[in-house]
Parts: sequence; structure tokens; C-alpha cells
Amino acid sequence: MSDDLEALIERVVRDNDWSRVVDAAAFAPEARAAGVSRRWPTAGPAGRSQLAWWLGVTATAAGDTLLLELLATAVGSDAAAVLRALTARRIVAPTAELSRLLGDTGAAGDAVRESAVAAAGLAGDLSLAPLVAAALDGPARMHAAIALGRMRATAYTAALLARLPAQRDLMFGGFVVGLELMGDAAAIAPLRAMVPAAGRPTLWQLHHALVRLSGHDPVLPVDADEPTWVAAVQQAWATAALDAPRVPTLTDVVVSEGDQLTFTMRDGLGVVRIDYDAPPPGSSWPQWDKSLRVAGQDVYAVGSECGTCETTLRHAGWPPPLAARHGDAIRAALHDLRSLEPATLEALAPLLATLRSGRYVAALTDLDLVRVDHAAGSWWHRRVTLRVSEDGERDQLDDDQGWPGVTHLELREPLPGTPPTFGAIVPSQSLDELRPDVVDAKATAIRAGARPAALALAWTDRREVGASFAEQFLIGMVLDGHHRLAAYAALAVPARVLLICRLEDTWGPPGDRARWFRDTAHAARVARSVTG
Repeated sequence: MSDDLEALIERVVRDNDWSRVVDAAAFAPEARAAGVSRRWPTAGPAGRSQLAWWLGVTATAAGDTLLLELLATAVGSDAAAVLRALTARRIVAPTAELSRLLGDTGAAGDAVRESAVAAAGLAGDLSLAPLVAAALDGPARMHAAIALGRMRATAYTAALLARLPAQRDLMFGGFVVGLELMGDAAAIAPLRAMVPAAGRPTLWQLHHALVRLSGHDPVLPVDADEPTWVAAVQQAWATAALDAPRVPTLTDVVVSEGDQLTFTMRDGLGVVRIDYDAPPPGSSWPQWDKSLRVAGQDVYAVGSECGTCETTLRHAGWPPPLAARHGDAIRAALHDLRSLEPATLEALAPLLATLRSGRYVAALTDLDLVRVDHAAGSWWHRRVTLRVSEDGERDQLDDDQGWPGVTHLELREPLPGTPPTFGAIVPSQSLDELRPDVVDAKATAIRAGARPAALALAWTDRREVGASFAEQFLIGMVLDGHHRLAAYAALAVPARVLLICRLEDTWGPPGDRARWFRDTAHAARVARSVTG
């Protein structure tokens, strides 16, 4: 072992300054397991906690093997630290070890049980459910509720429901999320019965769980004051006919200036949706990150709603083709779109029906797009160079700054404004697998003056990064029109895009959720007088 690694391990053992330990995280990943194994017996409880964390932050086969070996003899705080590291790495601990640690009654029993409960949820072994359920009345109760939900241990649905009224704040949210993950329709009626007496925010949690469990997704007012919103939720669930078939209906279409209109989708199928992820095992927040999903497949992780965090977008997988069943009708409506009319939405209704219920703004615009296939060329990376504080300090640049990790299209330049808007249109199928002959045919039509439009689900995302740097993104995921967009980008002609924004999923100023999207879509109408 090198002297540098030896010295670093000593730092990890002795320092409770986590920022210094984080700095060490990437050092010598392949060699650290041997060093940790040597130092573990003499490190002391605090030092072993640091060493276990250090093993867990980098994926190495040797480190994973060592963690499992350490777990076999670990007790007390050591066991808790090793379990946390294994869970962070999504490594399933052996059932026998989890059974042993779930029953820990030693001085560090609460910490051990909390870690073991979270690890048991990751394991998903129903034989552990009785031991996990035993924690429902103790300090680890939120993690126990979520773990039982992960296991789909429906025998404990009633136990979670019975304890739910006594929970507060995050604990209440954790029990509700546990019921969501359980997926047991038997919870619908009891949760619905709690709605009339609930106030915000517990009412929001009940509403979210009922949508997840029943599939019914009522349209609620956007930007309403609290009494109005509470009354609307209570009325929606009091009158909901959950056994009735869902018939997606596009209503309340209103035309506004600038090739924009608003509409309401009622009883949307929710095949395409942005919603919360299951919390990471052991997380103190039952709801934090969200993903954009298609037919149950995570397509892009969209991050959290933290107003001072980075805007991030991570590709997670490809869904089935969105417009395949209605392809000819959809493409006929978009083949040469010059203006946005109510009839356009009517023609697109079969595809729009796959969206969630909600209030929407549709905007027809032209986006000057370029193809991006690496982090350094993306606005997720390049934006950092534009961040300068009032005292002249520049932000630090990470390797990829949370870019999508897949070939996509971005605005050539940020849209002007305060703050400037970066733009990205990401695919729902691989741009690297498009048919060249189809792209060429679209390019020929565009050169001849046609303006075929792509259709994208879009939203704005505005942050005050680190409470210091204001920036905004316009993001869209293609629902139909990948070949058209590729042709526009190849020709360097602004691409015609019909952006569909669900107001419940976009960022906007208080009382006017639509404004930032409307303003951004209007600003993005590049050279319409030339291309129009």
C-alpha cells in the first residue's frame, strides 16, 4: 500500500469533517479495500463509520465484497455503518444477517434497526416482513412503512392505515408513500375517508396516494389559494366515480395570442407523466426526486424541486414508441403546421390522451437547434462558464453537470432575458438509430418550404443555483417527430415544434404558473417571418 493511501486512510479514520472525507472519495478506488481491511480493527467506532462510508461511495468489486464480509461479524454502530454503505450501493444483504440485526437490542439498537429496516426493504424478502413491522411503532417507523411497501407486504396494509392518523409531517408522508408502494387497492376507501377532515399538506399526500392507487386523476385548480384548493380536492374525491371507465376528454380550449392556446385534459390516461420516484432506501425524505415516465418506464430522471439545486436531466431508458398506434393521423396533423388552431389539438387528441389530467398550455414555436452528443457541448456543462457572482467569483465546473447522457438537441444560443434560458429537446427514442432515408426525405420537404412540426411535452425549470446564480431551462421530450427534428438540425433551419406544457409540472411565479413557459415559448419563435 502506498504511503499516500496510508496517510489518506488515517485522515478518513480521524476526521469528522465530512467535506474533507468527500474530497478523498475518488482517491485510489481499487486499492482502498485492502487498506480499509487492514485499518478496520483498530479504527474505533467513529473511524469505522467513516471507512464504511468510504467503501460505499465508489463501485468496486473488492469494496463490495469487503462490506459483505464485514457485515457477517459486525454489531452495533459498526453494523449500522456497513448496512448504510451496502444500501447506498444497492447491494442486497443476506437475509440471515438482516434477521439478526433487525432484532438487535444493544446500545446502538435504534441505529442498527433503522439501517436494517431500510436494507430489508431493498432486499424485498417477505420472510423479513414481521421483523420490519415490529419497527412500525419506534424511531424507524417511517423506514419500516416504506420498506413494507417496497416488499408489497399487503398483509400489513391495515397496520399502516391504523397508524397513519397519528403520524405528522415527514412521518405521515412516509406512511403514505409506503401505502403507495404497497399498491393495495384495499387502502383506497380508508384513505378516501380521511380526505374530508384533512388540511394541507396532509391532504396533498392523501390526494397523491389516491391518484396512484386508483388511477383517477381529477383536475384541480392551479395557483388557487389554500381554502379554494382544499375545497376542490375534497369535492373531487367526494364525487369521484372510481368504477366508471376513464374517457380522456380535451376541454376548455382557449386561443391566445402568439400561436398559443390553453386546454384542459380530463381523465387523461397518464401513460406519459412526471411524478415522484420511490425514495432511496433509508432516505430521510419520503418524496424528493422525480422522473418522466412513459408506460411505466423511467425515461428521464428530472431531479428535485429544490430551488437552489442544479437543473439536471438523466436518461434512464427508452420506452415503447409513443405515436405508433396513431402515427398516420398524428403526422397528417403536423406535416406542415403554419398556425395553431383548436382543430390541431382535436386531430392530436389520441396522443394527447396519453398525458395526465391537468391544465395545459400549447405553444407553436421555432427553435434553432443543434445536435449535442457529449457533455462538454451541452448547456448543462457550458452554463457554468456564464455563472459569475456580484463579486466576480465564478462557479466550479463538475465533469458533466447533470447533462442527459444521451444524444439530443439544444438551442444554439440561450434565449435572452433575465435570467437567460437554456433550451433542450430530448428524444424518446435514440437519435443514433433514426433512418437516414426518412431524415433525407424530411430535409427535402423542408428545403422546398414545408414546415413539419414535432410534438414535445415541455416545461420550464428556473433555479437560483446555490442561492447565487439565476438560470432557466426550457426542456421538452419528443412525443412525435424525431426524424423531422434531425432534418431541421442537419439543415440549420429553425425547427418547428409544438410544445405542450402541463402547468402542474412547470415552474412559474406565484399566482401565474404559466407565465415563464409562455414568455419563453414566445421568445423562442426564431425568424418566423422568414420561416413561416
